Amino acid sequence: MTYEEAFEIVNKYAPLSLSDKFCEIDKAYDNSGKLIEVSGEIKGVLFCLDLNSESVKLALKKGCNLIIPHHPAIYNPLKKI
Repeated sequence: MTYEEAFEIVNKYAPLSLSDKFCEIDKAYDNSGKLIEVSGEIKGVLFCLDLNSESVKLALKKGCNLIIPHHPAIYNPLKKI
């Protein structure tokens, strides 16, 4: 499975439009969606609440090379990594 295919599946069950609708109604901000683009084959996906060192360790232990957290990992724009 590719990154794009994985994103399409997630978007089918949890559409970004729901986040946009919530933000519009509640005058809120949510940094949802793809925050970085990657390529290559997805070998496993870890879903978690927050992206932290424990979730990264668990993903590595289970052989997952895609992590999808419920809460956005990046709220503010980054100037460089």
